[in-house]
Amino acid sequence: RRILIKDLRCGVSEKTINNVAKKNNFLSYIIPVFSCQLAQDSDQHQKKLVGDKILEVKLDGVRVISILYTNGEVDLFSRNGKELRNFDNIKCQLKKTLEGKKIEEAFVIDGEVVSRNFQELMKQIYRKDNIQNNDAELFLFDKLSLNEFKDGKSERNQLHRNQELSQ
Repeated sequence: RRILIKDLRCGVSEKTINNVAKKNNFLSYIIPVFSCQLAQDSDQHQKKLVGDKILEVKLDGVRVISILYTNGEVDLFSRNGKELRNFDNIKCQLKKTLEGKKIEEAFVIDGEVVSRNFQELMKQIYRKDNIQNNDAELFLFDKLSLNEFKDGKSERNQLHRNQELSQ
């Protein structure tokens, strides 16, 4: 159970297991992982700020990976892979956005859930009862097909994906 919920509570993470598996040539035991694009302070990277860039405001919320399926269903996950069940209002809004549209393949959208009060949002995120997330909003950053997400790469650049996300 602890392995499946990704919480071993013994100082071992998927990174540790993957390093041991690679070192001992147990490649079938490698755990697939992904990481989100996280905010960085541009003041510390002035030399990299040349050419065209996409800059966004830093939001204080919870990162959410949403999977939208061709049948109209929506799943929400934390960046650690735990399912988020307390955001029915966001799920309903995403489903409503898909209504009447022909979705040819499942896709993943990366975003941040924010609320009026960050501390209250954090208290409510995994709560099983007395859930009150009605003011939560999802701000979107990126869109990938589910296959691109599983492959860990996209042939389309970020600008193209942002334009597609806007549509």
